[in-house]
This record gives sequence, C-alpha cells and structure tokens, in this order.
Amino acid sequence: MDNTLKKLLKAVPDSYSDFVTGMAAFLEGEEELTEKMTEYMQKHPDASTSDIIKYHTSIDNTPAPEIVDDDELDEDEK
Repeated sequence: MDNTLKKLLKAVPDSYSDFVTGMAAFLEGEEELTEKMTEYMQKHPDASTSDIIKYHTSIDNTPAPEIVDDDELDEDEK
C-alpha cells in the first residue's frame, strides 16, 4: 500500500488497527482506487472511519458494510 495513504489512514481521528488493515486489503493492487482514496482523505482530513468506508464503497461499487459499535454488541449479550 502507498505509504501516504497508510499515514492518512492512521491519522483518521477515530482510526484503529483493523480499519487500517482492512482498507489496505481492499485497496491492494487497486492503483486507481488508492489514488481516489488518498485524494479524498487529503481533502477531508476530519473524515471519520465511517465516512471513509462510505466513500470507498461509493467508488468501488462494494455493498456498504454494516458498522456496529462494540458497545452495542455487549448490550445485546445482556
């Protein structure tokens, strides 16, 4: 993965390791998508992980994943 994009992913305000790893896997070998994601993140430095995932799915025609907060999972177990 492009080092610039990796730095941008790590700098996202609510970034976490699985987010960085997952985006790296989605973008591996996808030069055009990587360029678009880098440009988007440079123009939107305050974008959240959710914003970035939504943008990625909009340019990749990938179905949007269901994002669940870990706290919500804990509440379901009670």
